[in-house]
Parts: sequence; C-alpha cells; structure tokens
Amino acid sequence: MNTVVANKIKSIVHSFIPDAKILLFGSYARGEEKRGSDYDLLVITNESFPPLEKINWRSKICNALVDAIHAPFDILLDSEEEVNKKKKLPGHVVRWAVKEGVLL
Repeated sequence: MNTVVANKIKSIVHSFIPDAKILLFGSYARGEEKRGSDYDLLVITNESFPPLEKINWRSKICNALVDAIHAPFDILLDSEEEVNKKKKLPGHVVRWAVKEGVLL
C-alpha cells in the first residue's frame, strides 16, 4: 500500500478517535487490489460505543476518508474487547481482519 495513503488514513481516523488502532484488511492488505477496490478497515477503540454512536463515528470517518482519498471504504469499528470476542468466531469478518490485517 502507498505510504502517503496509509498516512492519510491514519491521520483522518486519529482526528476522530485518537487512540484507535487501524487494521487494513482485504484486497489492499493482500496486495490484490484492482481498480475500484475498496479499502477495508477495522478500527479498534479502547472504549465500546453504543450502536447508534458507532454508526455515527463510522459515517463521519468514512465520509472524511472518501473526500480525502477519492476511493470507497468499508469500515468496521469495534472495541478491543469486542474484537477479542469476535475473532474467536469461525467465519466472522473480524476474525479474517485480524488474521490478514496490516496495522497502519
């Protein structure tokens, strides 16, 4: 992945959630992206958010990323505790994100 894009992603996500860990997963993490591929991100927070607040944060972050990078994004946002539970579930997208993800 392009270092400039990775740094933009980190900067934008951290402007909303400063302590977040960011995992890039999917085609960009595997180096298999094609024209029109989306960026798949798992944003891991220290605190848990209620569902509506989580949707709000995801929307704000996604809009800012799309505006800055001009590419589609798919964002998952979970607390460290939620990730630790979900990564144990067979077939769960968080399990795949943790397994193949690249820390930005």
